[in-house]
Amino acid sequence: MNGSWTLGYKGEVMQDRITNRGAPRAPYGESAFDEQYLTERLDNALFAEGTWGEGRRLNALIAHNRYKRMRNTWLRDLTTLDEQLIATTGMQDTSRFSLTNARIVFSSASDSSAIGYELGTDLNHETGAGDRVGDGTGETIGDYAVFASMEWKPMQQLVLRPGARYAYNTRYGAPLIPSFNLRWQFDSAIALRAQAMPKDSARHR
Repeated sequence: MNGSWTLGYKGEVMQDRITNRGAPRAPYGESAFDEQYLTERLDNALFAEGTWGEGRRLNALIAHNRYKRMRNTWLRDLTTLDEQLIATTGMQDTSRFSLTNARIVFSSASDSSAIGYELGTDLNHETGAGDRVGDGTGETIGDYAVFASMEWKPMQQLVLRPGARYAYNTRYGAPLIPSFNLRWQFDSAIALRAQAMPKDSARHR
């Protein structure tokens, strides 16, 4: 099997610290509430692209992202600069989120063929945990979709592209979403495009 393949990896790490110095408290201005926000983010992505034969192409992406945000509040004595971490509910909070995504698309569309097609899957799994997320014990949601489309050129100027997408979501219902696209190329500078989709498809995409 002759062809070419490209493999790649992308990783990013971010850490951000913000300190909010509170105003002196009445009536004597001897203390203040100070807040600190610490944000950590880690992004990873592994991707591959391959071509072979006449117009066959495979694109794959696997990504995993993590996000963590910590909020801490102290009571600071402005006369001695001593500080005390406040244990009151709502004054401390740690939120964690993660997203895992896998997307694979296979397509075949050679220049000599009047018919091409595309098949793919798009898988997403998200988690969230924190005092302000759900009941505080953590939440998860999954969205797992497959899609397919066909491209037909009955003549050189006209391209018809019907397709469909179906997704299973762990939290809400997601219907089968059909679509239809048309492109008529009048000349090198003018083209007519039209698209037909169900009314409710936008809210489920």
